[in-house]
Amino acid sequence: MKILLTGATGFIGQHLLPRLENIANVYALTSNLKDHKAVEKEVQAISPDIVIHLAARTEVQESFYEQVEFSEVNYVGTVNLIEACCRLKPMPYFVFASTMEVYGWQPISDEVEVKGVLGEFIAFDENTTPNPNAPYAVAKYACEKYLQYAERAFGLEWSSFRQTNSYGRKDNNYFVTEQIITQMLYSDTCNLGYAEPYRNFIYIDDLLDAWMAII
Repeated sequence: MKILLTGATGFIGQHLLPRLENIANVYALTSNLKDHKAVEKEVQAISPDIVIHLAARTEVQESFYEQVEFSEVNYVGTVNLIEACCRLKPMPYFVFASTMEVYGWQPISDEVEVKGVLGEFIAFDENTTPNPNAPYAVAKYACEKYLQYAERAFGLEWSSFRQTNSYGRKDNNYFVTEQIITQMLYSDTCNLGYAEPYRNFIYIDDLLDAWMAII
């Protein structure tokens, strides 16, 4: 089996790669995702059985300041990859790294009072209607919609992970869990951010188990 992996040097990719190499011949995409012709040429040359698309700009906060760049990399880059896969015969199975950020802002219930406002944000699940609220999330949700189109138009089979916050980075303290742990180890204060949001987290090994199950 041949697997084409994008984002092989990213947090999830570098941890997933050894597991994939136990079951298949793995090829890491080297083309710039924004270069349609280069992506198509590389995909044609490899002709993979499965495409695992992890590559993306993932710093949600930064997407508010670099809207165009995030849209070009995360949406246009994904469209280029999908279109290249649709031109293969047979087409590969496409596995896409989406995000729980697509759920965005959700309705408020009438149960409790928070900061003087009656109501509480309702927890979402996979049946909740998406309402993306950041350029990053908008691009990711658009990719899901493009995959639905590709399935209807060309028969491309695919899966999408709306991943939650994963942690376990050893060389990066930008993301929330690693940032909090680093503050606890090296600082006199620990800034946890806003007190209101409820977030869930998943350790990298558990997330990899989910990825391997679908692969």
